[in-house]
Amino acid sequence: MRALPVMTMVVALAAPALAQDTLHESDGRYAYHAAEAGTLRLDTRTGQVALCSRQDAGWSCNVLPDARAAYEQEIARLQDENAALRKSLAEVQAGAATKSDEPKGSEPKIAEPQRAEPKSAEPKSTEPKGREPKLRLPSQADIDRMMDVVEKMWRRMIEIIGSLQHETEKI
Repeated sequence: MRALPVMTMVVALAAPALAQDTLHESDGRYAYHAAEAGTLRLDTRTGQVALCSRQDAGWSCNVLPDARAAYEQEIARLQDENAALRKSLAEVQAGAATKSDEPKGSEPKIAEPQRAEPKSAEPKSTEPKGREPKLRLPSQADIDRMMDVVEKMWRRMIEIIGSLQHETEKI
C-alpha cells in the first residue's frame, strides 16, 4: 500500500513531461530552430522550411515560400531561351552562307514578312511559360534582301527626280 502513493506521485510528476508539446520530437527528418515568430522546421529530406507557431488548437506549421524553386524555374526558362537563340543564330549563319552562293546579277526574292499573332487579353495561367508563342525575327539573309530592294527603289526614285528636274529646266 505504501508503494501506491509513491507510484501516484511519480505518475503525477511524469504526466506534465509526457503532456508537453511533441513538436520537437521527430525521427531525425526535421531539424528545428528557434525564431522570433515561433520555430523554424527544416525538412532534411526535401529542404522545405516551415514556420511553426502555437495556436489555440495546437501547433500549426506554415510552409515558407521556396525561393529556390523560383530560381530553378527561371534558370530552366533562360536555358530554353538560350537554346532557341542558339538555334536562331545557326539559321542566320546558314542563311548568310546561302546568300553568298547566289549569283550577283540575280534579282533578290522578297519574302513575305511574318506577323506575330496578337496576344489575347486573357491571361494564360494554365500554360507553362515555355509554351508561349515566340516572335520569329528575320534572318540576316532576309534583311540583306530587303536592303537590296530598298536600295534599288531609292536609286530609281533619284533617277525620277533627276529626270523631272531636267524636264522643268527645259520649260
